[in-house]
Amino acid sequence: MRIRPAKWDDAAGIARMHVSSWQTSYPGIIPQHFLDTLSVERRTESWQHILSDENTEVVLVAEADDGEILGFVSGGKERESVPGYDGELYAIYLLKDAQGKGIGYQLFKKFVKALTERGYNNMVLWVFRDNRVARQFYENLGGQLLAQKTLTIAQKDVVEVAHGWKDIKGWLIKQG
Repeated sequence: MRIRPAKWDDAAGIARMHVSSWQTSYPGIIPQHFLDTLSVERRTESWQHILSDENTEVVLVAEADDGEILGFVSGGKERESVPGYDGELYAIYLLKDAQGKGIGYQLFKKFVKALTERGYNNMVLWVFRDNRVARQFYENLGGQLLAQKTLTIAQKDVVEVAHGWKDIKGWLIKQG
């Protein structure tokens, strides 16, 4: 397994694992009919656009030895105007079978390093409040609860919470 910057050719592999990850991670959080209608084809088009956009800052993939995309992380400039935060992790997902093996931590750490190399000092991310596994992961990595907001997905209100890291350079040093 290796972690590397994503390429345009990775769009379909990222899309497949992105849809699979939503469908296995969000039952009970997101309406099932919404999850059932997620389209790998539409998600591939979205990822092709993201990966060809010159303003895209960081997209990394975790790739198995056989070339399968096991996970990804993306982010860049903070988008929600959370006071005191300049960077944001937009998304991090792993296939269910890849979870619990340290791959998420490696993706997270390499992402934080990429942000610091681009001059960011701190970072925020948003996660579904009811996604207890992900929230525990972020809290174990030192993320502090900052804020919450409500989204509507398929006519259902879903609460997201923000976790933040005030000093990502310091966090990296502590990780060794």
